[in-house]
Amino acid sequence: MKHLKLIYRNSDSKLNTLRLTYAQENLTEAVTKKAMQDIAALQMFDNDGVNPYVEPVAARYVETNTDSIFDTRSTN
Repeated sequence: MKHLKLIYRNSDSKLNTLRLTYAQENLTEAVTKKAMQDIAALQMFDNDGVNPYVEPVAARYVETNTDSIFDTRSTN
């Protein structure tokens, strides 16, 4: 499964990640930066006085693959 990770610098200068599971694939840099800036401009998040999404830093798709060796759980 492919996820979109949006990485921001928060108001304490630490990094925070916003992970989106059902994001459109093949977004361009320009579109992604604009969306991240729009999210930051909303200033609608607050975590104990810290805004987690202040400055867009990076965006990337992350794909997770699971290769099961065995699974003894019942399917019933």
